[in-house]
Amino acid sequence: MKRNATVRGCARALEAAVLLHIPMPSFSSKLHIITPPLRTPLLRIARQNSIQDRRHYATQGPAPVQEDAAHEDYPHAPPGVCANPLDHDARRDIGRGLFAAEGQLSEGELNRQAKPEYAAEMFARAMSDIYNYGATILATPCFQMRSPAEVQFTVTIQLLGPDVQVAGSGSGSFERAILNASLDLKAVVKKYHVEHGDDPISMTSDSTLNIDNAKPFLVFYNTYYGKAQITFDTHPVKRTPGMQSDLVGVQAKLNGKQIDLPVFAITASTSSVADLIAAIHLLREKPELFNEFLEMGKSSLGTVLQPVRTIPLIVRPEILSTMVSASNQFLQKRSVNDEQPAFDEQESIMRSFRSRRVLSPSSAKKRNWVLKDQHEAFQNDDSHASLRYLKSTFPMNQYRDKVLDLINQNVYSIIAGATGSGKTTQVPQIILEDAIRRGVGSNANIICTQPRRIAATSIARRVAAERGETLQKTVGYHVKDDSKLPKDDGSITYCTTGILIRLFQHQPDEVMDRLSHIIIDEVHERDRLIDFLMIMIKKAVEKRQQTGKRIPRITLMSATLNTDLFQDYFGQNIEGGAKVPCPLLDVPGRSFGIEEIYLEDILTEFREAYQLPELNILQNDPTTQAYLESENTLVAGSETDLIERTRQTNTEEEASLVPAGLVATTIAHVAKKSSHGAILAFLPGLGEILEVEKFLRTTNPLGSNFNDEATFRIFLLHSSSQDSQDSQDTVFENLPDGCRKIVLSTNIAETSITIPDVQYVVDSGKCRERCYNQKSGISKLQSTWISEANLRQRSGRAGRVQNGNYYALFSRARRNTFRAAKVPEILRSDLQEMCLDIKAQSFQTPIDDFFAAAIDPPLPDNVKIAIRALKSLEAITDDDKLTPLGRLLASLPVHPELGKLIVLGVVFRCFDSLLIIGAAAQERSGLFLRSPLERAAADKAKKAFELGTMSDPVTLINAFREARRMWRQKDPNFLAKMRQQFLNVHAFRSIDRKMRDIEFALIEAGLISFSAPSHAVEFQRGHPSINRNSNSLPLLKALCFAGHRGNLAIQANSSQCRTRKELTLLHPSSLHSNIKRLRTKRIEMFPKSASSVYSYHRLEQKQNSQALFLRDSTQGSALMAALFGSEVQSVGENLIVNRWLPLKVTSDLSDNESHKVILKFREALDLMLSDAFSSLAKQGDKSRYLAVDPLREKFAAALTAVLEIEGGTEGGTEGEGEGKGEDEVWGDGDSNIEADYAAAKRSSMRAS
Repeated sequence: MKRNATVRGCARALEAAVLLHIPMPSFSSKLHIITPPLRTPLLRIARQNSIQDRRHYATQGPAPVQEDAAHEDYPHAPPGVCANPLDHDARRDIGRGLFAAEGQLSEGELNRQAKPEYAAEMFARAMSDIYNYGATILATPCFQMRSPAEVQFTVTIQLLGPDVQVAGSGSGSFERAILNASLDLKAVVKKYHVEHGDDPISMTSDSTLNIDNAKPFLVFYNTYYGKAQITFDTHPVKRTPGMQSDLVGVQAKLNGKQIDLPVFAITASTSSVADLIAAIHLLREKPELFNEFLEMGKSSLGTVLQPVRTIPLIVRPEILSTMVSASNQFLQKRSVNDEQPAFDEQESIMRSFRSRRVLSPSSAKKRNWVLKDQHEAFQNDDSHASLRYLKSTFPMNQYRDKVLDLINQNVYSIIAGATGSGKTTQVPQIILEDAIRRGVGSNANIICTQPRRIAATSIARRVAAERGETLQKTVGYHVKDDSKLPKDDGSITYCTTGILIRLFQHQPDEVMDRLSHIIIDEVHERDRLIDFLMIMIKKAVEKRQQTGKRIPRITLMSATLNTDLFQDYFGQNIEGGAKVPCPLLDVPGRSFGIEEIYLEDILTEFREAYQLPELNILQNDPTTQAYLESENTLVAGSETDLIERTRQTNTEEEASLVPAGLVATTIAHVAKKSSHGAILAFLPGLGEILEVEKFLRTTNPLGSNFNDEATFRIFLLHSSSQDSQDSQDTVFENLPDGCRKIVLSTNIAETSITIPDVQYVVDSGKCRERCYNQKSGISKLQSTWISEANLRQRSGRAGRVQNGNYYALFSRARRNTFRAAKVPEILRSDLQEMCLDIKAQSFQTPIDDFFAAAIDPPLPDNVKIAIRALKSLEAITDDDKLTPLGRLLASLPVHPELGKLIVLGVVFRCFDSLLIIGAAAQERSGLFLRSPLERAAADKAKKAFELGTMSDPVTLINAFREARRMWRQKDPNFLAKMRQQFLNVHAFRSIDRKMRDIEFALIEAGLISFSAPSHAVEFQRGHPSINRNSNSLPLLKALCFAGHRGNLAIQANSSQCRTRKELTLLHPSSLHSNIKRLRTKRIEMFPKSASSVYSYHRLEQKQNSQALFLRDSTQGSALMAALFGSEVQSVGENLIVNRWLPLKVTSDLSDNESHKVILKFREALDLMLSDAFSSLAKQGDKSRYLAVDPLREKFAAALTAVLEIEGGTEGGTEGEGEGKGEDEVWGDGDSNIEADYAAAKRSSMRAS
């Protein structure tokens, strides 16, 4: 009796481990591949197999078939089937090859016979494999079975999808026939993909739909795209002779409706198969959803993420009524244009840092005489003989004529001046003095850029001294927050790279008109500003060449640069298409010898000079032990065996290890073996500097007392000390006889700065680099090995004025691993600011084309990500035009995201608070001091400013205001109190200056009015009217969400947070980093919602680990996320924020319309802000300021009220009482007294 049945089944996966080869009797098999037009019916089986037959099979078992259905001829193939059979041996070979490549089973398993104990497992895996492959093409398998004999079956499997249709068949017992057909199917599919050049498919991958991930996909669909309830009916299949497996027919249902036809499944897998059928059904309608599901299911580090749980958003009735009233009034009375007006790209900004008059011919002639007289007087003054001699000793002055020929005869030129050649100090003077001698000194206006402010200011002072002048005669400087400009016409100005970029931004033509020479120094550093400036200059030169305007001479200088790269970049095209490299002058340095001593030599000296107990620091410092051990991996048999090997370290760990004990011991060793000459130690950051200083002062290494200031003076050079001019100056001064200078520095002392008496350099070989991943948004500040270029710069510090010694605290083998130069910053940094600057410059080329002109262009995808972020900020329109808001943000000295946050402070009348946050966010040294050696005490001091707010930015506001109060009140104990509270004085002053600069920029742009300091309340910046809400904690928290709209996180478990793509931790520096305590705290503050939602400034990765941290986080509410997230969508009664965070909205209302109320209020909020930003284009007459709009002001007040109501007792207030500043922001503290006090004060504020 012959029986036939067709059952349709469906699944999704990759190529699976079911590609078994099982020895079998000879049988006939044919495989068919069809490439039909799209949407070919999934099953076109033999005419005998009607739908009714298949449904009968699912319930009753196989039905009889006609005698003429011969298997060998495969008469039931779909129309147009092209037979492409593989013989048995070919199938066996391909199957074995695929199976071995997959590596799913051991070799022994490959040789298994079809033993009964394995049959059930193999059959189940074969069935899964068939379903999984079908799912990869969104197809369900159709099984056709024949039984010519009682125990022999022929099984044909067809998969017909929209892009490819395949069929395979096999014979044997029922289970074996399924296995053989499965193997045929996989083999021919593999061959098909190989022939068509496709990537191999792996049925064990998570990147395609399969039985295992169908259920998570449905959870994802239910969360973000609506209801998908899966049910199914099952019916047992009658077992026939030769069948060992229990099978069932499964009819899947989606939301109660049948989908597809009944399927054929193993009893144990019915639920999984039904889920798979439903997933396929949904993906046929929206196939793009699976990629979105995959994107949300894995972190950027490859971690598999669990589906996001739904966060409850419980809305009180009074909040809903306030929202309804406010949104109705605003939307009815205000018609807002959805599109922001773009600025005219040709509009120029009538603003400059310093406008300079153009001299008349007679005035220029007079100025030339004055300059010449002064120069001759200097040359003839015997009191300046030593200065003249000092200048003459620099090699650069011996190349004077060649320098002038190179610069005067070429638009672009390169000077490669070795360390000690005098390039930074002498080249500008050579140019100026040549012009003065020729009687045209007034025409020489030279600007020379430096990467760091300390270099610009110290070099300007030194050059002025060499010329026998004080600053602001012919020499001056211009750095952020400080400038001492020289007199007009005939001058040298040293400035930071950023200052020259700003000058170009605001008045590019005036810069090019007024300057005769632009010198870009230390170009080898390749920070993003240097690369950006080079692009800008090339664009400006090209534009002026096309219009026939005068072009200043452009000179690039460095001691260690890739000359070929720069010569090609600044090369000039000539007729015929050839390119002439940029001309180069190579000037040697002074011929003082430098002895290089490497780690193996240093340890040999230690062994020969000291007893083991004297080297106790090396023994007791674990980091030094680990570091020396890591160097042992490179140097076999070196003297690093002095320290026992205790562990192994990987490459990244090696880069992070900074052996402070070894550094301190080496400094002490140099001090003992020599009697004079300053010692300069290079370390990667402030933490390491402080640690080495502690070792020197507390352990007396090698018996030396470094606390004896008559013998030693220790200087710290780091960015946090740059604002103290006194400390900058003293490091260059000579000390009394018998006193040694010890300088602990970052790479700030690597270039430009010259400490003349340095004779010894101790180099850790490490530097700090910040890397930013545009795609993931993850920032990583890491210690890394220096480059060969860095090494040459550092070693050169020791031989500037005499023979020197360079102590390399790494092996020669390690040096051989150093790269030639470090990775340019433009390739590892956030590009948003640069993109905005490009638009503000009104360059005619698109942003991506502008970056393509860089010497090392960033990846186009990274540029596109930055542009998308600016569009989200409303700084750029969809057609890449600069908006009024974008123009404003480009003028502010902060990241565009922070600039917008400050503008929101104006709109919502909490200007001073958000100005503090914005100005402090990019302060590298930070307001809070948290030395690795005093973290517990620092955290305790910081806790005094947190006041239960559960917000790092608000804690910062409170701390800054306390420091500002003491400063403005001229507290005589200001410095002592700042140290006691672990607050950084230099960072405080820097933040205060930046706040001033931003306030003035907003006044000039017409956004706010000028307010005299005498009108300020508690020293706040801005008029009191725009600081009305500066102490409202719920509003400040919500605006932290608004300032970082895409940066949301929720509590994932007891210790971790979850962002859209990552599992993270709150940074240890955050006082609310304990998640369990936070959860308890949140229940107190938001009684109806125990789930935390966080806003954060940036995502940071810890070195040597995959751990990610949220920096500058704020714990807020689900409502804050709904109102201020990047975008919000409605799915049923849920809200989806930022396309990943699901919020379940509930309230006491019976109609379940709460989510619609929130959406309408959000719509009104977005329109109100868009209207405010659009109005920036109208602020030029300053007749109306940004906050002065009655309708906007009324809506902003309603929003503040909503947040205050939701916050309950957490509302912000002004603190009063002993030890509390009157303008501090408070939240729920750890005591009821604080909570009661906050509630009482809030009531008082509302009453007023």
